[in-house]
Amino acid sequence: MLSRLLKEHQAKQNERKEMQERRRREAIAAATCLTEALVDHLNVGVAQAYVNQRKLDHEVKTLQLQAGQFAKQTAQWINMVECFNQALKEIGDVENWARSIEMDMRTIATAASSQSPGWDAIAIISHCESRLEFSWAEMSRECNYNILCILLRTQQQFCYEHH
Repeated sequence: MLSRLLKEHQAKQNERKEMQERRRREAIAAATCLTEALVDHLNVGVAQAYVNQRKLDHEVKTLQLQAGQFAKQTAQWINMVECFNQALKEIGDVENWARSIEMDMRTIATAASSQSPGWDAIAIISHCESRLEFSWAEMSRECNYNILCILLRTQQQFCYEHH
């Protein structure tokens, strides 16, 4: 009877050990599955953050390039507008110069005709005006040519940059 009790006790202990071992393996397997699931879940977030970061880096580079191009184009436009403005100022200067010369000629012609009755003031003025108009026409053509050149360069640069 004692040996039977000993055998039963040993059998129960072996069963408990096997049960405990099986539960330990199940707990390890469950913990491993849980750990893998948590790591996978975290990796998905990390992977998405990495993809988003790469997209942001690409967008930043693109934006920097576009900003540089915009700054360059803006500087070119500013330069062209300044050239155009300078050409307009030159036209205004020439016009003012022509008016000043015309007024001086009228004054001289009037003074000359009043001092010397044989001089015809109208003939002097018309002769001077024809010379002035010739000079004015030459200067006007030159200024118009400069403005035309500026406008053509502007159009060419605009077309080159947008095609």
